[in-house]
Amino acid sequence: MTDSTTVPGRSFTPGPWRIALPGERLAFPACSVTAASGRPIATTIYAPAPAEWRAEDEAIARLIAAAPELLDVCEMSHEAIDILMARLIEVDDSFRPSKSGLPWKALLSLTAVIAKATKGA
Repeated sequence: MTDSTTVPGRSFTPGPWRIALPGERLAFPACSVTAASGRPIATTIYAPAPAEWRAEDEAIARLIAAAPELLDVCEMSHEAIDILMARLIEVDDSFRPSKSGLPWKALLSLTAVIAKATKGA
């Protein structure tokens, strides 16, 4: 496995990404996110900082570490909703996806967040 992927729109290091909390791999108070290969992805540093920032920094690091899987789930969900809407149109030709409420809003939101993560690719 290489440190980058050649999938169009995905020039980032592929997941899974792992998180190390303070004291696990770093000598200073920080959370680090690394690729499976060990390549550094991100580090949140909270020294010197109020103690309440530590929990927030850990939460940020966990969200960063989950990013590749979250993008995969968004893409799968988008495709699943799209397929289900197509099936509904086949069953009921009067069905209009844009008038379906939450499923349509979810599809639009997924489209926007996927574009944000992949620069619109």
